[in-house]
Amino acid sequence: MGRARGEAQEDPEWDSWGLLNEASEPLAFASLAGQFPTREAKAEEALQTHAYTPGAKEPPALCLSWPSRGRGGCRAPSLCTALCLLLNAENIFHSMADILLREEDLRFASTMVHTLNTILLTSSELFQLRNQLKDLKSPESRNLFCCLYRSWCHNPVTTVSLCFLTQNYKHAYDLIQKFGDLEVTVDFLIEVDKLVQLIECPIFTYLRLQLLDVKSNPYLLKALYGLLMLLPQSNAFQLLSHRLQCVPNPELMQTSCARASRKTLVGPAIDYAELLQHFERVQGKHLQSRHQRAVRAGEPPERRGAAAF
Repeated sequence: MGRARGEAQEDPEWDSWGLLNEASEPLAFASLAGQFPTREAKAEEALQTHAYTPGAKEPPALCLSWPSRGRGGCRAPSLCTALCLLLNAENIFHSMADILLREEDLRFASTMVHTLNTILLTSSELFQLRNQLKDLKSPESRNLFCCLYRSWCHNPVTTVSLCFLTQNYKHAYDLIQKFGDLEVTVDFLIEVDKLVQLIECPIFTYLRLQLLDVKSNPYLLKALYGLLMLLPQSNAFQLLSHRLQCVPNPELMQTSCARASRKTLVGPAIDYAELLQHFERVQGKHLQSRHQRAVRAGEPPERRGAAAF
């Protein structure tokens, strides 16, 4: 996974997204010298063309002006990571999720959600934020989860990965069951393929270890089998199938309605039924939008299923 990030940074297209204002002034970075000795150069490179005042409490105007839809590259990962180093990572993701929730360009929103989710799951700088989301012990972490979830609904597979990260396995299983009502495209299956590969990475080590205790995590196993049933016979199918074959004692796969899939939370409960309804509404808008684009483009009905998620 580290190799993939390195390759992305070497790609000249990596920094060609329009997230930065081309007319902005260079960053005055001298006052931050020594605070991030191992990452200073990386942050300076990412922010040197964007007007930002060190020490500001609010995210810069970057969070309020999204990239040009016409550009194919992506500067978001390096820039977002740098912002999370200099500002509060929770505030950065909260702000971006709020903006994407109001985004009217659904295809763009889905792409940005996928990018932000990749940053959240793979960036070493966001280790503390992932730990905060992993347990959902505090009201702040639960609020952040609900905020991210509503925007992440623009992309079904990233929504499931967020539930895996937060150990909401019962809800992940409920979401996967809804996939049967969605338009399953090639791009959709590619994202499922990538999620399976991500499950095999170090970031989800705790998830794989929880497969040793199926009795306490029955819906985790059900969710993984749900992903397996979605996949065609492919390398990802074989990878996940082999992983599930390692689960000890298949008799423990029996689930009980009374058994919870995660620890009881202290504080107000999360309304998962309402979140599921929100997911269905957002995906309904995406389905309608894809069909409208296909009609405007004069695309034959039999080819509309190939529209990108």
